[in-house]
Amino acid sequence: LAPAMGEGGGNFFKGTTHDQNLRFEDKEKKLLKSMKFPNHFASKVDIRKVSLELMRPWVTKRITELLGVEDEIVVDYCITL
Repeated sequence: LAPAMGEGGGNFFKGTTHDQNLRFEDKEKKLLKSMKFPNHFASKVDIRKVSLELMRPWVTKRITELLGVEDEIVVDYCITL
């Protein structure tokens, strides 16, 4: 969108946003609705009751398997999500 250069040279934009235009609907949401997931994925988990320090070794091992190298920054990022 380009700034509108009308009377007074106001600093506003002409056009529509993705929220206003149906052509830009959320494709990720549509994709998730079309996918099938196991029933246990619908179970809610209270993350406050999960000990992330117990999960940290598994997360580190799995990320290392996927990346091929140990990356402590990625592991920390995943743990803090």
